[in-house]
Amino acid sequence: MKSLKSLVGGIALSTIASLSFASVISVEAVVTADNHYALYYGTTSSLTHLDISENEMRNELGRFNENDPCSGSYNWSCAETWNFEMQAGDDIYVAAWSDNSVAQAFIGQFTINGTTYFTEKNDDWAYISGNDDLNSGDDAPDTDTMETVISGTSWDPLSSVEHGVSPWGVIAGISTDADWVWGTDNLNGSGSGAGEFQVFRFSVPVSEPSTLALLGLGLLSLVYTRRRTQQS
Repeated sequence: MKSLKSLVGGIALSTIASLSFASVISVEAVVTADNHYALYYGTTSSLTHLDISENEMRNELGRFNENDPCSGSYNWSCAETWNFEMQAGDDIYVAAWSDNSVAQAFIGQFTINGTTYFTEKNDDWAYISGNDDLNSGDDAPDTDTMETVISGTSWDPLSSVEHGVSPWGVIAGISTDADWVWGTDNLNGSGSGAGEFQVFRFSVPVSEPSTLALLGLGLLSLVYTRRRTQQS
């Protein structure tokens, strides 16, 4: 009986330990934007800016090089991949800004603990206007600015078009299940007049407890109940 108790207790404790580790979420983001973007994660009161490179401006860096199809200004033709970890309950935020002309559109896919989610028009995605005029080459909004923008603000559903349409075509590395997304109803009318930059929020779906986790908690409860019965 003692060995059975030890086994049950061990399974329960290891399951609880795995649940605590599960609070850390691994994310792989594959993203590009027309024209610029920056990635953040966290809550409305505490954001982390994903500043992996020394330059905060994502894609479109440097001068054009005919031997490098991903070089040059206004180059959204190549996606970039970022890997990071965040806490369960965090959301992902994307700031996108362009050239006072057309939409601050972006496209991407986010693989979170083995499940891939895509940019698309659904309840998991929303946007708000940053109410500031950012131009090509400007630095990304800092976390204080972003927290001010997203705190206590009403989010709106975004618009989308299918991956592969003109002028972007198909972006290598991003699934055709992803759509180009932007704010406002009119793609050509969402430049500075609609508040450039725009902020997009991805509310990460909450996973249900796994069967193993429920089993472990059930076994722990069984051990506790049995001990209380023996002591009474």
